[in-house]
Amino acid sequence: MMDILNDLLSAVSAGLDTLYPEVPVFAGLAPDEIPACCFFVDFAGEPLLDKTVWNRHEVSGKLDIAYCSQKTGSELQRELNAVCANLCLNLRSVSYGGITARLSGHQRQVVDRELHILCNFCVHLYRIDNTPLIDTVRIGEKTVRAERNRT
Repeated sequence: MMDILNDLLSAVSAGLDTLYPEVPVFAGLAPDEIPACCFFVDFAGEPLLDKTVWNRHEVSGKLDIAYCSQKTGSELQRELNAVCANLCLNLRSVSYGGITARLSGHQRQVVDRELHILCNFCVHLYRIDNTPLIDTVRIGEKTVRAERNRT
C-alpha cells in the first residue's frame, strides 16, 4: 500500500511541476529553509483501501495541496486566487509510474497565509495475472503442447 501512496504523491508533485516548473514541491517532510513560494503535498487523513468486484482494489481519500507565499495583503490574495483557479481547472488527473489518479471536489481553504486545496482522489488497482496457460492438443497419435499467455 505504501508504494501506491508514494506513487500518488509523486504523481501530484509531477502535475504541480508541470503547471509551475519554477516552484519547488515538497511531499512529506518540510526542508529546514522554506523558499519564498513552494508547494507541500500530503494526505488529509488516512487513505482507504476497498476491494471491489473482479479483484479490483480502490484506493481513495483526500489530498492536501498547500501553497505558501511570502507576499502580503492584496498581492497575496491575488496570487492565491490565481493558484487556486489554476489548480482547480487543470489538476483533475495526475499520472506517475504507471498509475493515474483522478482528483475531484477541490475545496479552497486559507490558513495563516497558506492556500490549501483539499481534493478527493481515487485510484483503481487491477491484478494482472501473467501466468501462462498451457493447453494440450491431440493431433492424431501425437500430443502437442501449445503455450499461450492470457491477455
